[in-house]
Amino acid sequence: MSPEPPFFQAFQELNRASDNKLSGFIPETFFKLSHLETLNLSENDIYGKIPAQIGTLKQLNELNLANNKFTGEIPDEIGNLPVLNYLDLSCNSFSGNIPSGLDNLMMNKLNLSNNHISGPIPSAYAKEVYRDSFLGNPDLCGGFTHRCPQNIQSKSVIIYGCSGSFSYFPAQCWLSVYPGSFLSTITSRTQKNDLRVR
Repeated sequence: MSPEPPFFQAFQELNRASDNKLSGFIPETFFKLSHLETLNLSENDIYGKIPAQIGTLKQLNELNLANNKFTGEIPDEIGNLPVLNYLDLSCNSFSGNIPSGLDNLMMNKLNLSNNHISGPIPSAYAKEVYRDSFLGNPDLCGGFTHRCPQNIQSKSVIIYGCSGSFSYFPAQCWLSVYPGSFLSTITSRTQKNDLRVR
């Protein structure tokens, strides 16, 4: 591949790439655009994860990746973009929790609707003005949605069922766990009690 022309890194806007039937991953070349202020790749057929290198675009104030086929978690590195105030990741297939780093940003527009995001809504965005920002993510909780279930500290333990006896669970136990270590239902049945936590 030939090297980029000298003017390439001086680009400030990439706003006409939307609705162009682009397909594939985000090219690494984009992350060399150190002066980029606007990146609009919406309405295409781009897939895969948002690379962590997105956090290197320190001048970026508008990021629009709506209506693509992105998957995976929203990278924490987005929270390292100091002047980002417009973020639209709607209508993709993002999963996992909303990164806590978004609390560091002052968003004029935030749209994470119609994904597969779960867990708590960050306190900075648990306000009526952001209500429509989270539509179509039924596993989100807190703020103006349903109350978050009990927080489980460990993110690595998933119990599908058990028999016998455990220190904390009697015989016969069933767990339903949210992605991101949020317990939605615990039902522990014994001969003497029937405990349900929701």
